[in-house]
Amino acid sequence: MAVTATVGLGVGAEQKLTRRALAGAAALPIGAALTVACGTSSGTGAPTPAPKAATLVLNTDWVGPNPRGQVTDGALAEYKQRYPQVTVKVEPFANGNGDASTLSALIAADSIGDVSLWTHQLVVYFARRNFFTDLGPYLKTYKFSMDDIYFIPEICYYEKKLLAVPFQLNLFDWTYNETLFKQMGVQPPPDSWTLAEFIATAKRLTAPDKNVWGTEWTITTGNPNLWITPIRANGGTLLNSTFTKTTLNDAPAVETIGLLLDVIHKELVAPTRQTATDKKLSFGAGNYAMSFGVGYGRALDKQMADAGMEWDFFTSPTWPRTGKKAVQANLQPYIVPATKRPTLDEAVRLAFFMGGEFVQGLIADIGNTAPTFKKVTDSDRFLPASHRRKIVLDGHAYRLGMGSNFEYYVPWRNAVQDEIFKGWDGLQSAKATADNATAAGDGALTAAGVKVG
Repeated sequence: MAVTATVGLGVGAEQKLTRRALAGAAALPIGAALTVACGTSSGTGAPTPAPKAATLVLNTDWVGPNPRGQVTDGALAEYKQRYPQVTVKVEPFANGNGDASTLSALIAADSIGDVSLWTHQLVVYFARRNFFTDLGPYLKTYKFSMDDIYFIPEICYYEKKLLAVPFQLNLFDWTYNETLFKQMGVQPPPDSWTLAEFIATAKRLTAPDKNVWGTEWTITTGNPNLWITPIRANGGTLLNSTFTKTTLNDAPAVETIGLLLDVIHKELVAPTRQTATDKKLSFGAGNYAMSFGVGYGRALDKQMADAGMEWDFFTSPTWPRTGKKAVQANLQPYIVPATKRPTLDEAVRLAFFMGGEFVQGLIADIGNTAPTFKKVTDSDRFLPASHRRKIVLDGHAYRLGMGSNFEYYVPWRNAVQDEIFKGWDGLQSAKATADNATAAGDGALTAAGVKVG
């Protein structure tokens, strides 16, 4: 029987959702390695059952005349060839993306599709409310092996249940514009260097009068990796181990926030957010010599080649407090809601197909994100041999997730991020940013019913 659950989408904002409630449990650890295999399948087993006639609704923002839309079009054309008795209707997200508020609104209206692109932000919240179909029992049936792919456990698993099929893998590796380096007579980034050396190189490459900056250093609401990753790499944490206290005003985090803000406001090797927005600066257009987190792949190759430029990867600089380097990953998987409908088995089949090798190969061929399949990632389909592909592959050993594996991540990050932005924009010091972000995060936890401390 359905009951009413409540989700906090931000401080003081709630929506009623009609779903069965589930008792709480501990989340998976932050920063688990991408290659961890939890409850994997060898992909062998009984013959795959024949498909049944069905009409399925697929929610996604991979639509339109762009590389991502081309992936969806190619995938569904192939699916129709394989399963002509199944009709797949694409229902794009109304605001163009599958963020937390959009997905929550679809669930509240009981209009979520049979298969939906998901966000890392809402995994634990809805897992605790028994919203997802457990896909683990279907692995052998549809011959899908988690050992074959890169994934983030905290986004796919909860209490040993497989809740999602990995699909959109964002690898936030460091990239540089080879053409700009050559034009300015600067040697390519070395295999190992410190943050100070990175900044010194960025200074040599900065020419604001030409709309060229040493590095891109921008944070957005959907991509917090530029402040989250350095804090954790430099020995800081976001919250305590029980997710009941924000720790952004601890010494390592305060130090790191100061280093981040200095890149823009003291070293002057990156533009402010406002400048970047007003001038429409981008790595692909040649405005940045180095970038942290640009979407790369064949689409970026084409964009830069059309402009007469080339790019490649470089290794993350090490952070001063720990001497460690780190890069981040994010993952948007496909999920199947745990609702009683006659199309459930066919929905599961479609979800595994979208995360399968054929579709991931399309992403490698034409997309602007990384494929999840290991052998496709390490192939010329995804990145030509001219790129330092080994940097991408080695990064899987020290990639971090977004730290979103706790129930009230959405209101917590929304509150914290407002204060981080103020520091990023030069409106307050690093210490004030850290203190205010900590207070805001704890306030969001309190508003969600968490006993802070």
